[in-house]
Amino acid sequence: MKLPFLAVVGLTAAVASGADHKPVLWRPSGKKDHDPWKKFCGSTPCWDVLEVPFGATEEQVKKSYRKLAREWHPDKNPEKGARAKFQKIAKAYEVLSTDGEKAKYERMMANPEEYRKEYGVYFFKVVAPPSDLTLVILLLLVIASAIHYTILKQKKTEYNGAVIKMTVENRGPTNGGTVETQNFHREALARFGNKSMKPKSLNDSTEFKAAVVAVLSEANVLMVDPKLTDLAGVKVFTVLPQVVLFQLSWFFRHTVQGQPLSDEEKDYLLSRAVGEWDSLSASKKDAMREAEVWDADNLAKWRAKHSKKSS
Repeated sequence: MKLPFLAVVGLTAAVASGADHKPVLWRPSGKKDHDPWKKFCGSTPCWDVLEVPFGATEEQVKKSYRKLAREWHPDKNPEKGARAKFQKIAKAYEVLSTDGEKAKYERMMANPEEYRKEYGVYFFKVVAPPSDLTLVILLLLVIASAIHYTILKQKKTEYNGAVIKMTVENRGPTNGGTVETQNFHREALARFGNKSMKPKSLNDSTEFKAAVVAVLSEANVLMVDPKLTDLAGVKVFTVLPQVVLFQLSWFFRHTVQGQPLSDEEKDYLLSRAVGEWDSLSASKKDAMREAEVWDADNLAKWRAKHSKKSS
């Protein structure tokens, strides 16, 4: 069957015309909208939510919405975020399919100041992630140890400086020193070998000061640099476990098993209960042990009884 010449020309023109007007495919714009209050589609442009190019026709918007709604409807899509995605698609369609809402959206996205004037300024609150408690405690212990080390170092410097100065200057009990510092001065002077040197010259002599330091060091009078085990942070890990083990052992032996207190344990309790324990006579200590005054009630009775006797 032969087509008329004009029909062939018209068909060719129609095909050519269709080739020149291919539908514009959607690609993510990468744009971010100013919509912090989420009055429209949030930071993602409504066009991107519906996967249509900017300025798409009403038919394109409707067609894409139906396709995406079928794909993300929570009754058909079991994915975890399907409901939220579907709600966002529905909101985008509501904006772009309503002439007044669409015009308002485009105007406000082009003029953020107008958006803020109508809906107010939005402040983004940034919450820091929760810190690991163990790391925080370790950091605090390290800081406390560093401060403690500085204090101990300063204390050592001040103490040693004062002792060396008193010994070099041969100070006695009447001028801030002690009998011991005078003895150390004489011993250092004997080592120094120049007994005829005047006191003022001795005070300025680095050789004599070195002799004093040597004598004081041998006598273990000078403080040494603090050790790692002296620091507060380290003691938490060395002393605290010992205290915990002692308390657990005490509870098990005397509360659970009902074992009697040993003499050492009695003295330990008495030293804690009676402030003057170390200064008491042996006979008085024996009497207090017998009265079991480590118990608060017994101690109160003991003190009341002996206060009456003394009066």
